[in-house]
Amino acid sequence: QYYQASSDAMHGKAFGAGFSSPLAVPTAVIYSEADTVTRSEDIRAVFDKWREAGSAVEEAVFEGTQHVSHLPADPGRYEQVVARVVREAFAGAPAGLAAGAIR
Repeated sequence: QYYQASSDAMHGKAFGAGFSSPLAVPTAVIYSEADTVTRSEDIRAVFDKWREAGSAVEEAVFEGTQHVSHLPADPGRYEQVVARVVREAFAGAPAGLAAGAIR
């Protein structure tokens, strides 16, 4: 039940009238071609749908890393990707909120 609801949301099926995009904030999609848990073709298919619907998606492909192992492999690059997306998400926020988001 929860898996299906999550899958529907990620594929934009759970969003009805009034939503122009499945994701209202910028999103980082961090993956690797070497991932043996999730196929990169499937990941790209999902975020291509998000982009077509108007979502801002930053794609970061890591080399040779397994599922959810990208941060330890290259912490600097990983943190740069996440920081860029967070900055973009808070770009239009009130000054106090935006300033407190990234330190």
